[in-house]
Amino acid sequence: MFFTSIVWHKEDLKSALESKGFLGTEKNIEACITNGFEQTLKERSVEEGWTILDDLIGSIESQLDKTQSKAYCSFWTYKASANEYPETQVRFCVYEDWLEEVLNRRFTDIPDISTFTSEYTYDQTKLIFEIATENKSESGLTILKEDEGE
Repeated sequence: MFFTSIVWHKEDLKSALESKGFLGTEKNIEACITNGFEQTLKERSVEEGWTILDDLIGSIESQLDKTQSKAYCSFWTYKASANEYPETQVRFCVYEDWLEEVLNRRFTDIPDISTFTSEYTYDQTKLIFEIATENKSESGLTILKEDEGE
């Protein structure tokens, strides 16, 4: 579905030729068309069109709804419990808003995310990792690094 298009007519080419001091004859018009003007005009119109669209969107950006980028929190934990081997240390991150919901439901004694991120324990991050693994799309779980222990 399109919302606009540009149609160039031979009259437009004739006017352009004449404005440059050339005759707007059928011979000159055909010379332009057969020398790749059509393809070049299409390509450059599309290219310039993107620039124009960017400018136009920028001119009304205060009127447009914007996507919210998700903020992440990252932590270290272990995939296996401390007495299982090999211990694989995992650096992972999850969406802040998802983590806040989990903290409110599971860790009611923790007042906020900043407290959790500065004071978390292995058991807490292990649980967060397990819940995030079960809910990957909602949690935004991303594994940043895995280091296998000795």
